[in-house]
Amino acid sequence: MRSLYLGSLLLALISCLFYTCKNEGGIDLRPFYFPVEALAEQPLVYEYQPVNEKDSMGAEYWYFQTLQTDTATYFTGNYYNQALIVGQFSSEEIVDNGSIQHDYFIYDYDSLGNAIRYDAKIEYGNVFPFQVKDTTSILLQKMTWTFREAPLIATTVIKNRRYIGEAQYDFNGQTYDCVKFEVREIIDNNSAEDGHLENEATSIEYYAKGLGLIYYRKVFAGGGQVLEYALKDTYTMQQLEKRYEAMYQ
Repeated sequence: MRSLYLGSLLLALISCLFYTCKNEGGIDLRPFYFPVEALAEQPLVYEYQPVNEKDSMGAEYWYFQTLQTDTATYFTGNYYNQALIVGQFSSEEIVDNGSIQHDYFIYDYDSLGNAIRYDAKIEYGNVFPFQVKDTTSILLQKMTWTFREAPLIATTVIKNRRYIGEAQYDFNGQTYDCVKFEVREIIDNNSAEDGHLENEATSIEYYAKGLGLIYYRKVFAGGGQVLEYALKDTYTMQQLEKRYEAMYQ
């Protein structure tokens, strides 16, 4: 069923969107987000591998780059699944107090391999706060994808995000200082045939200083699916293209 397939795509989303306010003082989180300025000079692929193969949906690849216009700075990411097929595209605007979601597309493919793009309706669009006051602030995110108008098939993702402290994480032989977030999430699949079917999940995410998202673990309610991923490597798009050529020769 197309609706089930599209729903499974949404389970793999690692972009985390939420509502932020401009704080005076507080905890400075900007150094822990992705290195936006460096990715303008050298875009990179971030390869995330499952920590536990049996609980995974395969490798994830994000190609991150920063684009500068006369009026704004945009941080973009293309998601490729384990078959190196494009599945998502994210565009964020970088502002003084955080990163704001500008666009978010999900791609499906018809029987001929033609891409079908679905744009998110972004109700609360801030992606990452550069400052928080303490661990009591709850940050809200909400996006909806409509896959068919009539009969209706749509999915809404709602996230409550909370900064919960500091940590350390080892990557490529180096120990990184990190900040941790807890994310409580509701995925509402709404269809004209079945009504609202909700799934809940709780995640822990680590963002490493100077690197960005380095680890996450998402557990779905009721003893359901577990998604646990860690950053394995970063490299250029040319290296990913060579991997694609080798895979499909």
